[in-house]
Amino acid sequence: EAETKNEGLLVLAQVFLISGYPETAHQNLLAILKNATESEQNWLLARINSLLGTTSSAQGSNKQAESYFKQAVQSFSDYGMRLEYARTLQNFGEMLVNRNDVKSPKYLQGVNYLQEARQIFSECQAALDLQQVDLLLNTL
Repeated sequence: EAETKNEGLLVLAQVFLISGYPETAHQNLLAILKNATESEQNWLLARINSLLGTTSSAQGSNKQAESYFKQAVQSFSDYGMRLEYARTLQNFGEMLVNRNDVKSPKYLQGVNYLQEARQIFSECQAALDLQQVDLLLNTL
């Protein structure tokens, strides 16, 4: 029951984020984070951290976003969740290229994350994800 409730709250937070309310999404995610930690839902924690990275980025909190993204990337890697790993790399990479100068190491790291995400999407035959990251890479 707790797992289903947390999943529903996660989807609600995603809706808030997509609808342009990153602050509301962020607050909801922090509440879910506490619940998921208490119930030891590790895969859900990784998804929450990934979304917290996105909401923190949308709010301009780049350092916090990096921390959340790094936690999510590590967890998805540990659990073998390749598509979630690649989607998190894509979001992380997009933040880094959008917030840094072209010559900075963080920009280059962002490009590398996008290229790695692209490779995984190609291997997994995730056509929509691949199309999205290709559009992003073509604008660089």
